[in-house]
Amino acid sequence: MRMIREVLRLKYECQLSNAKIALSCNISRESVRKYLLRANQAQLQWPLPAELDDQQLEQLLFPYEFSPPNSSNPDMQWVYQELKKKGVTRWLL
Repeated sequence: MRMIREVLRLKYECQLSNAKIALSCNISRESVRKYLLRANQAQLQWPLPAELDDQQLEQLLFPYEFSPPNSSNPDMQWVYQELKKKGVTRWLL
């Protein structure tokens, strides 16, 4: 979150271009563009409110929680039988 705060500061306080911000923060221009787009969508203004901590900022900019895909373990008996066949590899399975 410190990086995002720095991107916002450089954009609105120093009025640097996205390319210069990317060089300064050692991130890609696309990342700078995405951070600024998310901040714009969240209607954040610079300077950020003092009571806005990193966790609240993260919730504003990245509102969706990541959930790992719901995958089940394969049937190992089936895998074992398939691997016995000619030309079948673990990669193919």
